[in-house]
Amino acid sequence: MIPSRRALAGVLLGMVVASFAFPNMVLGESPQVGGQAAVQNTDGSGARLRSAIWSNVLRNLPEGTTAQVLDEDTDSDGDVWYQVDVSGTQGWVYGAYLRQISKGGGYAAVQNTDGSGARLRSAPWSGVLRNLPEGTPAQVLDEETDSDGGVWYQVDISGTQGWVYSAYLEQISQDEMERRQATSRGGIRSTVADLALQYVGYRYVWGGTSPQTGFDSSGFLYYVYKTMGRPIPRDYWGMMAQGEPVAKNQLQPGDLVFFVNTYKSGLSHGGIYIGNGQFVHATDERSGVKIDSLWSDYYAWRYYGARRML
Repeated sequence: MIPSRRALAGVLLGMVVASFAFPNMVLGESPQVGGQAAVQNTDGSGARLRSAIWSNVLRNLPEGTTAQVLDEDTDSDGDVWYQVDVSGTQGWVYGAYLRQISKGGGYAAVQNTDGSGARLRSAPWSGVLRNLPEGTPAQVLDEETDSDGGVWYQVDISGTQGWVYSAYLEQISQDEMERRQATSRGGIRSTVADLALQYVGYRYVWGGTSPQTGFDSSGFLYYVYKTMGRPIPRDYWGMMAQGEPVAKNQLQPGDLVFFVNTYKSGLSHGGIYIGNGQFVHATDERSGVKIDSLWSDYYAWRYYGARRML
């Protein structure tokens, strides 16, 4: 049996390196001239890029390849074809194998940084907000091309938005995004605890929010989280309102713990849980930043609650 032209439009596995659809893509309906499209619906085999409709095959485009849509035409059978540009190579692709790309809505992870991480910037090539360790998951919000033709993605990472150069992002599924988020949050919480422990022995200063000036109790929590790129309110009630309530038997390193009726009545003190029933906190002028047990006589009776900020 001789295969039909429509079947022949289908596909061979390509070995050509092409421009792949990146994590920001949301696939819509038929492509629009002037927009971007991605190769889809080929069962992983790819689609043929031809010099003209039903003409010579220039190369195979692997599934996920992105292309700029230049023109649209219809063959003698009434089927739609699109002229596209793929990394400077122009040709025609059968319409059933292309879908329009809309910006935003995908998921990505930081990759290809040789372990050094990627910079999250306020805008392409602008100020650095923080460094993102390899493997950090992100939701992709938008895409932009800089003056050199480099592609950047706007991402959201646990509520912090910024831009990352596309070479350092790889697409992941929503399930993988959720798995990595859970792992990342646990790792960040542990890092918060480790950072807090570095300041054991530092002095207590009323109103202090830095190692240079010293810390008061809420200023210590504020500084540690700010340093981690996760700013929190300066006051205890603000922290309580922002965080997620955590039962005492569910505490994890990095959680904030709060106490009442210490130097004054009501909510008056806080610390950072570090594990094994212990927390680190800025106590008073005599002791400075130190470690105590939640189960000590003094703090066990004054324990008020805990909040997870990550």
